[in-house]
Amino acid sequence: MYIRIEKSEYLSWSDRLEEPLTYLPTILLDRFRAQDIAFPYQEIEIQLAFLSPHVKDERHLEWYGTLPIYYRRRNIVRVVLPVEKRETSLTEAFE
Repeated sequence: MYIRIEKSEYLSWSDRLEEPLTYLPTILLDRFRAQDIAFPYQEIEIQLAFLSPHVKDERHLEWYGTLPIYYRRRNIVRVVLPVEKRETSLTEAFE
């Protein structure tokens, strides 16, 4: 199984995570394996949607208000999570 965490902000997209989040997919997979947790999916994608304080677009604010959103397909699960502040440690990321 593969876990990918991406981040997006209004009018920008980046799949590069900042530390410490770069290690989060590996840590999650290790925990799943240690506890014998298996999923019927080949890939889990977690998208972190940051709300920029400069956003005034009503459609974007309305979409952000509907989060979290969950999509499931045959071999992939995608979850879009709202994020109001940037995490600075792994402890904050897990919270």
